[in-house]
Amino acid sequence: MLRFNGPAHIHLNHGESEKASMVSNQLKAYDYACVAGPAAVDRICENISRFDSSHLVQIGRPQLDALELEGPSEKIRVLYAPTWEGDSSAMAYSSVMRLGERILAQLVNDDRFDVRFRPHPKTGDILGEAKKTVAALQSRFESTMDPVPDASQSLVWADVAICDTSAMAYDAVALNIPLLLAADRPSKLRDGLPMEQHLGNANGLADRVAKLARQRSGRQAKTTGPVLLRHHRTRDGHEEAEPAVLRSVAGLLALFENGVLPLAVRRRIVGEHHVLHIGVFVKGVLAHILAHA
Repeated sequence: MLRFNGPAHIHLNHGESEKASMVSNQLKAYDYACVAGPAAVDRICENISRFDSSHLVQIGRPQLDALELEGPSEKIRVLYAPTWEGDSSAMAYSSVMRLGERILAQLVNDDRFDVRFRPHPKTGDILGEAKKTVAALQSRFESTMDPVPDASQSLVWADVAICDTSAMAYDAVALNIPLLLAADRPSKLRDGLPMEQHLGNANGLADRVAKLARQRSGRQAKTTGPVLLRHHRTRDGHEEAEPAVLRSVAGLLALFENGVLPLAVRRRIVGEHHVLHIGVFVKGVLAHILAHA
């Protein structure tokens, strides 16, 4: 598609994270790249040399706008949503082969919890070991398999989310879902979380999850609505990810309006290029991505 030099070329990712793929030189190939917010702008500019930040358009996380909050539950609802193994060592962020069985066994055998397991749909595409691991977990913990098509809806179902470095982790932060992060590599999100929210080897996981759920009950409730991810600096100097909920622009960040790009993006781009004839194509591709996120 990039060989066509008439229309504007827009990059729409299916999620925000601190994976290496999010700071690729490939972004320079596009006229504009849509990102969630200032944290993404900073990350890209810090890691891609000679990148022109004027090509970044902040649109929030439209996928989170229309989620339905779940009612109360007597049990603590826990979502384990590991990412896939990636196509290279630089993209190997998945915890499922190393910790999947340990995580699920501790939680499923404890009556305090209602557990959902949501492995990334691409798990096993590269490594046979990953495919076998997920198949074994799906067989052993069949009752925990997430029945919900929309990954974001599963997040708002949860009282606690266990995620790798992935878009699911960032969305958990944006939705104010307590997060246990399975990540060994440094990242702004990992460095900003309290140590008790670093999963580590998942030792004593059940009690840690219960404690995190109790702590959350006294905090701000889960939130939906247009979300713009950002980082802020705490008093002790640490970077911490948190949502900036932009309720004053509710509706502006709708993912598609009449089958084309978001209104805010179109206003910025139209005038430099002719009418964008990519709406239907992008909508179909993105709908497929979101359905399998």
